[in-house]
Amino acid sequence: MREQRFNQRARIADVVGEAEPLALRALEARERELGPDHPDTLKSLLVLATLCEATGRYDEAEPLFVRALAAFERVLGPEHPDTFEAMTFLARLYQETGRHDEAEPLLGRIDAAPRNNGSP
Repeated sequence: MREQRFNQRARIADVVGEAEPLALRALEARERELGPDHPDTLKSLLVLATLCEATGRYDEAEPLFVRALAAFERVLGPEHPDTFEAMTFLARLYQETGRHDEAEPLLGRIDAAPRNNGSP
């Protein structure tokens, strides 16, 4: 079981190693072309943060998630699905690092969010 997890982590690290430079270039291009607060730029920021998180680089991922969440809230509003997505990523990071007290308010906001069931 332990060897299996190690092999899985190694495969993830290989994929991230290939994807991360591309994600960084995409983020830089979007920041330059669209601006730092454009929703597409912010989604690129989430991709980069997720890649950092996937390899256990939580200290690098956290400020990216925090930045994305703050910008989504400011640009799209606190109830937008992209805002909740960023909130979910940050809450997961907090949980993975044992910071449940910090995850709890975010999870409470997510749980209290209105659900879109597809009806107008």
